[in-house]
Amino acid sequence: MFGEEQREESEESNPRDYTGLIIAALLSPIYLIFMSLGREDVGFALCIVSGVIIVAMKFRWELRGHVWFWVISVLALVINVPVALAFRAPKGVPTLAYALPFGFLEYGLVWGALGLADKLFSESSKKDKDPEQ
Repeated sequence: MFGEEQREESEESNPRDYTGLIIAALLSPIYLIFMSLGREDVGFALCIVSGVIIVAMKFRWELRGHVWFWVISVLALVINVPVALAFRAPKGVPTLAYALPFGFLEYGLVWGALGLADKLFSESSKKDKDPEQ
C-alpha cells in the first residue's frame, strides 16, 4: 500500500544507471577472445584497465562535448593496450591481485588528466575564474 507509492515516486526521480552493465557488455568480447586464445590473464588485465578508463570517463562525462576529452580518453586506451598485451601475471598470483593496483593507478591518471585538461582548456572554468565576463 504505502510502499508502492513511495517506490513509484523514487523510480521517477532517480532513474536507474546501467553504466556497469554497459561496460561489462562492451568488455566481455575482449575477455572471451583472449580466453579462446589461452591468454585469460591478458584478457582480464585488458578488461580491468579498459573498464577503469571508461569509469573515469563516466565520472567526467559532463566534459564530453570537448574534443580534448575524447583525445585524452582514446590516447589512454591506445597507450594501455600494448601494456596490457605485455602483461604476464606471475604463477600462483591471482590476476586480480596483480592487475587491480595498476587499474587504480590508471584511474587516477586518467581522471587527473581529464581534470587538468578541464582547467587548462575549458572556457567555462576560465569564466568562473574571471568574474568580469
